[in-house]
Amino acid sequence: MQNGFVLKNRVREIRQQQHLRQSDLAEEVNVSRQTILAIEKGRLNPSVYVSLRIARVLGVPVGHVFYLDSVVREPALFAEAG
Repeated sequence: MQNGFVLKNRVREIRQQQHLRQSDLAEEVNVSRQTILAIEKGRLNPSVYVSLRIARVLGVPVGHVFYLDSVVREPALFAEAG
């Protein structure tokens, strides 16, 4: 088995606690609403710059918004050509 890490975030959770809409956060961070949506769904890993701006707008440390979560992957099985 291989151990790895995946970037996770709490953007949606923190944004909702602060009663912010995606469009409000996007405007403050200077990105599109679709970018915020993709980040919240884990489909887009933001740049360090965007991550820092999101954390600043939300008023929390960047390490509280974005974090690494460990994952365990099974080794890839290769079929023998014969």
